[in-house]
Amino acid sequence: MNIIKFYNIQNAQELESLFEKDNVINVLKFFFETNLEGVLELCEDTDDFEQFVEDDNIISFLQKFNNDILNTSRVNKLFKTHENEKSKYKNLDMVLGLCSNIQDLELIFGKKNILKILSEAEVDVFEFVIKLCDNIEEFIDIGEDLYLYGLLKDEPSGRFKKFINKFNIQNSEGLKNFLEAENSARMLRDFNHYKMDILIGMCCTLDDLKSFYEDENTIKVIDTIKELNISSLEYLMYFFKIECKDDLLAFFQNEKTIQVLKFVKRKNLENIVKLYNIQKQEELEKLFEKENLANLVKFAETYSLIYMTKHISSTEEFEWLCESEALREVTKYSGEKDLFYLVYIYNIQNAIDFREFCENNDIRNFLKKSKYNNLYNVLKYYGIKTQNDVEKVFGKENITNVLYSAKKENLDYLLQFCDNLDELNEIGGCNHVVSILKCLTPEHFRLLLGLCATIKDIEKLCQNENLKLFLENYHSQSKINLNQENISKQKIVSFLDKRLLRSKQNIRLFFDAYIPDSENLEKLLIYCLENKQKSLLKILQLLRDKEYFGVGPNIDNFKTLDDFRDENQEIKQSKLRENFEKIVRLNQLKDKLVQKKLREFDNLLANGNIKGLEKLLMENLIEYFINTYYRKRKIKIASNIKKELGEHISIGDIDIEKIDRQEFKESYKMALSTQINKKQINKLLIDYFKGKFDNLEDGKLNQYDTKRNKKWLRKHLNKKQQKIWLSRNTKIINVLGDEDNQAENIESRIDHHFEVAIRKINEINSLGFDFEVEFDSSGNLVNYFNSEIKKSKKQIKEASSEEDLFDDLELQIREIEELFKGKKSKEANKIIIERELDPLNSLMMGNRVEGSCLSFNRGLGNYYSVISNTIDVNKAVFYVKDENYNILGRCLVTIGNDNKISRYKMYYNGNVSASIDNYFDKYIKELSEKLGLQLNGSSRRVKKIECDKWYDDGIKVVKEN
Repeated sequence: MNIIKFYNIQNAQELESLFEKDNVINVLKFFFETNLEGVLELCEDTDDFEQFVEDDNIISFLQKFNNDILNTSRVNKLFKTHENEKSKYKNLDMVLGLCSNIQDLELIFGKKNILKILSEAEVDVFEFVIKLCDNIEEFIDIGEDLYLYGLLKDEPSGRFKKFINKFNIQNSEGLKNFLEAENSARMLRDFNHYKMDILIGMCCTLDDLKSFYEDENTIKVIDTIKELNISSLEYLMYFFKIECKDDLLAFFQNEKTIQVLKFVKRKNLENIVKLYNIQKQEELEKLFEKENLANLVKFAETYSLIYMTKHISSTEEFEWLCESEALREVTKYSGEKDLFYLVYIYNIQNAIDFREFCENNDIRNFLKKSKYNNLYNVLKYYGIKTQNDVEKVFGKENITNVLYSAKKENLDYLLQFCDNLDELNEIGGCNHVVSILKCLTPEHFRLLLGLCATIKDIEKLCQNENLKLFLENYHSQSKINLNQENISKQKIVSFLDKRLLRSKQNIRLFFDAYIPDSENLEKLLIYCLENKQKSLLKILQLLRDKEYFGVGPNIDNFKTLDDFRDENQEIKQSKLRENFEKIVRLNQLKDKLVQKKLREFDNLLANGNIKGLEKLLMENLIEYFINTYYRKRKIKIASNIKKELGEHISIGDIDIEKIDRQEFKESYKMALSTQINKKQINKLLIDYFKGKFDNLEDGKLNQYDTKRNKKWLRKHLNKKQQKIWLSRNTKIINVLGDEDNQAENIESRIDHHFEVAIRKINEINSLGFDFEVEFDSSGNLVNYFNSEIKKSKKQIKEASSEEDLFDDLELQIREIEELFKGKKSKEANKIIIERELDPLNSLMMGNRVEGSCLSFNRGLGNYYSVISNTIDVNKAVFYVKDENYNILGRCLVTIGNDNKISRYKMYYNGNVSASIDNYFDKYIKELSEKLGLQLNGSSRRVKKIECDKWYDDGIKVVKEN
């Protein structure tokens, strides 16, 4: 049955009339098709249905139900769900099946736990619960039980069926009795632990299971079972016929046996039982009282123990072997092939040989420390089969470094690169190579070797800290293939070492550049790679700038030498010359230089110097490419400025150096994207091109030279104060050896992001959500976000007028997660604090630090506020830098209409060894004294001046004493 049949709709007018009823429309949006059919079948007539949909609890329930399942709007995905998503709607179908009428269905609405069960329980598990209920009242009675939700959530159906069938629970009353039992919560938690199957298997009835929770001794056993190797425990319980609670309690009395069971492998237990012909539990307990034997059995690899038992003549001999600490280490740590191959070379025949072998310090250390089977791979690869040759390997310290550190697959690839042990020893002497062997994935390490021709090449590249970033991206993303047959690997390594890996920015160029599919453009890039590597980076930079300016190369004008060959591979000389002259003239060279290039071309052609011709053509194509790109870019910028402000700017006024500046590119893209403060940033960029900010001086108005800004200055600051406020106010602080300088700023950064996250959750809760806001640690906050809040992402975004509210919260959580990793801090001997006078640098206040919601690069909507902070004279951006002028952090400072100066939270560019936040507190105190202003004003008194909107990030109070 569908809604049209139910209402007996006959024409479009009747349908339109139905759709004017908002609640009917909402129900149609949020009900899955089969669920709706079930509801309509419960209604006696249309009045019954319309009375049903008038209940706001129903709409709220259905909306949450759908969002919990799909995490998206049901309006758009009603008929587009995946099968696993659709299946959850069967839960509601089953509930509808319990209802006799529409009033029965209304009983479930507004019940939080039932909503959770319907949206999260697996269908086949939920079906078992429904089968226990005769009517909707019985389902509600057990469905509202929080423990049932815990039992059904993410529970494999096989385990729940096993539980129901095992204890003969036949109806809802039986399940309810269990849920209401004194220890049911504890039993449910334990039941979800797979190791509890061994306990449930010993129980015939539910009362048997409950009896395990009646005293502290049995509860202690339950907790202990979770810590044990379950396979080994099952083996011993079967072997010793432990079948009831009393037997289990007796078994767990022996602490030494339990300690062994936490670690021991089942096969080791079986071997020991067989070796000693164990028949009774007491015999095993007595055996494990021998500490050396117990430790060996607990930790030895199975193959090591098997080997030992094959070469002993008695249990006494076995125990004598167990006394050796070196032997216990060898059996615990050695790789199977490492051990067996050395045993073969050393011709071990009996227990005495084996103990002496394990107590050889070189053998012991190699088998203990070498990565799994690395030693075997090296010995086998180089054909080492004698003790003397093995000991030569032990004597090479650098090989030791490789064996101890390298991943097995990486070592396999490296061996193919080294012709002998001496070469392996040489490369093992480079700590950077050893580190790469340890940390790179095999795929990336193989790629690295493919780019190198010699061991020296590998050593050279491994010393670069940016290598890993490059390799992680190169294999799957790069359109420039570095494995070119016509380019020597020395050229590739030179390009990587001297150009690409010099900075992360260069690596990003290599992967982020927009490279159109063009065979000739690819030829040009490969030519640059071989001959003009600096030009290659320049071209990549221009290609990447398509992101900012939206202009690309004119590929049609790119013709290489191969385009001028006929079917016999002969060069069409006249057409080639015509094309070359066209390119040269397009490069806008003076006529004298054009003629010189044409004469050079004619000479090369006359002498048949094909390589020379190709070089001449390619180098002029490079110049053409760069010139054309800049001209297109200037036209685009001038056009956008005229479009946005109606103001004309000549392309001759647009300086190449200015548009090449990264801060301008990001500011320009920001100006195109923002709808808030748009006029202000465009005016700023025009002034930038006109040279207004070419000579920035202390005390000058610069970008603040506007009517409103000057009015604010006159009203709130005298002449002396204005000059101070508009100056850099540079302070250089020597932090090396400063006792007040704290070692790390990680904790304070985590605290900052924690505070912001809590504030964002409170804002979300004000929209009608009910998320927790109190956490005893930032780790718990992160876990709660990932497990609970994230599931409501779509609902939060739909409810919020500020579409970036969820994204801002997620940003704070991700920053906390990054800080948990504890990245190495930047060292600083000196720090420099000063106000940023350059407006383009001020606009970067969100982009140059981590965790800021003002970042345009992160795509968050609050970046409009950097325009306010740059253009309104009552706001100022301060950067903290190291002695090399690298940015360590930034802070916003404002003066309110209450004539008080305030600082905001510090945002950092990575972890910093200096406690720059404390230094900034001291700095702002000094600045307030210099200005004669009080500290810690109210952010509500900080007004907009020139800009339309400003984001208040919250003042950080400075202690004045």
